[in-house]
Amino acid sequence: MLPFVTDIILPIYIGYYIQSWKKLNQTIFDQMIILNLFVLSTFLNVLSFWKIELKPELIWIPLLGLLMHIVPGIFAYFTVNSTYKNPLEQGSYILSTLLSNMGVIGAISVYILFKEKGYALSQLVMLPSNLILYMFCFPMAQYYYCASKNRVARVSLKDVLFSPKQVPVLGIVIGLILNVIKIHRLLFLGNIFNFTIHIRSWLYMIPIGHSINFYQMREYWNNTWKLLAIKFLATPIVVYLIARRVISDPEVLNTMLILSCAPTAINAVVTAKIHKLNVNLAMAAFISTTIFYLIIVYPGLLLIVH
Repeated sequence: MLPFVTDIILPIYIGYYIQSWKKLNQTIFDQMIILNLFVLSTFLNVLSFWKIELKPELIWIPLLGLLMHIVPGIFAYFTVNSTYKNPLEQGSYILSTLLSNMGVIGAISVYILFKEKGYALSQLVMLPSNLILYMFCFPMAQYYYCASKNRVARVSLKDVLFSPKQVPVLGIVIGLILNVIKIHRLLFLGNIFNFTIHIRSWLYMIPIGHSINFYQMREYWNNTWKLLAIKFLATPIVVYLIARRVISDPEVLNTMLILSCAPTAINAVVTAKIHKLNVNLAMAAFISTTIFYLIIVYPGLLLIVH
């Protein structure tokens, strides 16, 4: 439980506390996220996939990761019209339901329990995420924005395939190559991995805490219960029942359970902002599901897994 407090709760609290420091520019916190996503994530992916034990059943992991997006997406599709009428709100609602924070909060959660193996598995689960983000979520967000303006949306295939956000995937490829050709990973790199994962957590959690604004999100709290039911009940039940049929390793199975319970991703907020959807709704979903996960869901998962 100590890493849960020191790597998640404490940096979020510090980020929220320093909102009062007016001299700190928002750019600083944006750069923290960029450093986290493009540098540290790539580095950690190389080290974790360099060491992971390759098994045939691991082929199911990315497919289960795809399922972790499809299941909440289906529930969002059937509940969006009864929840919101404005296309800008509908788009943000679907983004908030479909995109989950498996790559950071989920990865840190499984690292606390299963160390490098858990982290590597979380990155395998995340393999379909960029495709889903760029090939589905971006066009979908553009569709809802255009629907609010009575226009038709279009998306460029080049923008889908060639994006800086694909850099962490390169880290996975490099790590797997080093693993397959049997190059020995030096012992001290494991210590560097353990040190870097804590830095990554702080560089992500501090901007989250700094972004919390309860006043602007107040009108969307009432509808977050649907998100809680979809993300923390329906999705993990469906994913776990299917995973049990294809996964035999208990640690891998428990990792799938924890990742399927991940809260709304910050990418939902970013995508809503880029496409001029309702950012406050996405932020309310992000904050409410994250808080509920940290206070209720993850402690409960720790008890279940142990």
